[in-house]
Amino acid sequence: MIYSRSSSPSRDHLKDATTKYVDDLLFVFYDALDNYPINQIIILIRQHLEDNDQKEEKIFKWLLNNEHDVKYKTLLGFFFEAGIGTEINERKAFNSYIAGAKIGIAYSQTLLGSCYVLGKGTAIDETLGFKWYQKAAETELCICGLCNMANCFDFGIGTEIDKKKAFNLYKKSIRTGKLLGLSELGYCYQVGCGVEKDLKKALEYYKQSAERENSDGQYYLGVFYEFGVEVEMDMKQAINLYCEAAKSGDEEAKSKLYDLLKE
Repeated sequence: MIYSRSSSPSRDHLKDATTKYVDDLLFVFYDALDNYPINQIIILIRQHLEDNDQKEEKIFKWLLNNEHDVKYKTLLGFFFEAGIGTEINERKAFNSYIAGAKIGIAYSQTLLGSCYVLGKGTAIDETLGFKWYQKAAETELCICGLCNMANCFDFGIGTEIDKKKAFNLYKKSIRTGKLLGLSELGYCYQVGCGVEKDLKKALEYYKQSAERENSDGQYYLGVFYEFGVEVEMDMKQAINLYCEAAKSGDEEAKSKLYDLLKE
């Protein structure tokens, strides 16, 4: 099941302003999951709330009061996981994701898979995590599900390592125009994961990702400029890219900036 925004004017007319806003936010959230890493999504959601004059606590309370409607469970879980409008509570996030996952919401399934893989709100169980990623990826429309499953094949998380399968899944993930798999595909070409090493192709995928403001793409493109990989070495450009990635919550970019700017 992939959530889509209602297009019925009559239904929209019956909704109050907060319900309409949360429905739009849910659409934005699911789209972000297919395009950006989690740290960046947290910042995007907070910015969306601020831009629309919505208080984090108010929207969290609304989600809590409407948790009987399972379609909001995924977003409620994310608020618990990220501490948006409330204290971080990984167990409650896990419980919210599992409710959505059981009725077939693909984005709940992939976030539940991550809970099992990372041990968030539950014991680590990589095999179960992989199985939930598989379920999320079944329709091939949940791009974050495809990318998470690819990551499992890449590193042997809950399954046997299969670099070729990882590469093919990353490649499949970009066919819809979503961003999440672009930097992963670039990395496959950079290191020769499931495909022949090709630094020019790696650079191209990193550029595509960075130009569309994915923080992973910005970071990896920054590395290429820092060390002159397939481009002229340009420390100013590298630092600019690291700055952009860091603003979106990329921890590696923050570490890079700390090391470079203290010199």
